Amino acid sequence: METNHQIKKWRFLCGFGNINDRRKQKVLFEIKDYKEIDEYGERSNIIYFETDCDSYESRFLTDIYFEDHMGKGKSKILNEVGDWIIPKDGSVGQNFIKVVCSLKK
Repeated sequence: METNHQIKKWRFLCGFGNINDRRKQKVLFEIKDYKEIDEYGERSNIIYFETDCDSYESRFLTDIYFEDHMGKGKSKILNEVGDWIIPKDGSVGQNFIKVVCSLKK
């Protein structure tokens, strides 16, 4: 299952079929394609993140930024694991976690 959303400046695709179960956590990715080159000279990115389905927390694992559309071209990789965060009640982030955690592999 996957979803594709478009917003004025970018569109993103999240591959729910690529969710990996690890204990009560799920690791997945999101690819974002920009309509225009951003201020850093990039046109797309892939972000891997982890969600804890017990606590409803998420954190970023790896960010990869590309010069071309849909994850193509030269890339820059940031392997900085972020802090766990809890999205605000009713936010898109919280609703996204609910969907991700409801999916079975």
